[in-house]
Amino acid sequence: MATEAAAAALRFGLEERGLERIVNIAQLGNDASERVMAKLGMRPFRETISPTCDRPVRVFELPSDRYATSMR
Repeated sequence: MATEAAAAALRFGLEERGLERIVNIAQLGNDASERVMAKLGMRPFRETISPTCDRPVRVFELPSDRYATSMR
């Protein structure tokens, strides 16, 4: 269910809204969230500390050009 919901959000943002990329974060150790992002083609591009909870997070992204290529 989470994968399908996230896929719908990606479609909306990248296809309907024309965003250049989608960014998502997951707290380190949240393997389930990271698996969902990997299934959708999102790739990690940095780690940082979340300013809202002061915990380490991994930031993922999916640029629109990679999304378009993966949908063919």
